[in-house]
Amino acid sequence: MEKLRSTIGVFAGISNEEGKLLTEKITQGDFLGDWDLPGGAIYTEQAKKASDERIIGLALSKRVEAETGLYIYDKVQSMPAMYPTVLEGGSDIVFAIIIKGVTEKPIRSETRFISVDELVSLADAEQGSRLVSGRKRMFRMCLRMFASRDWPNLEYRRQASNILKTLHD
Repeated sequence: MEKLRSTIGVFAGISNEEGKLLTEKITQGDFLGDWDLPGGAIYTEQAKKASDERIIGLALSKRVEAETGLYIYDKVQSMPAMYPTVLEGGSDIVFAIIIKGVTEKPIRSETRFISVDELVSLADAEQGSRLVSGRKRMFRMCLRMFASRDWPNLEYRRQASNILKTLHD
């Protein structure tokens, strides 16, 4: 039996005081103009240097700081709760880590905090100013964060849970 070879990514679900989710606009590459969460793939070189599971939080903290200017090192636990999303077929596995109640503003101007309704609008938007992958992986991952018991906004939790139920039915 052949071993599964998957890409592993980790993304930050950063909420502000209102419980909205931080997104960032992609400024280069194939998905130019689309919206995404801070984070991305864990690279082979990072993984090779890992002595334990803290690589996950450290890799995410570095990516978030580079992409948004937000310093979250002190907000990420050494082994944080992670919410998985698996692309059909298992070739792409991503984990979301929730960071609640960030009060500082991102340095990059190409960021914004969004509600569940705004997430749905981004997922349904046309190419170039939409959520990366439309209603696929990133959409499900954002909804899972909003719906988690750790998300600070109860109304967003309810809305996201209802949408997820329709996706899985």
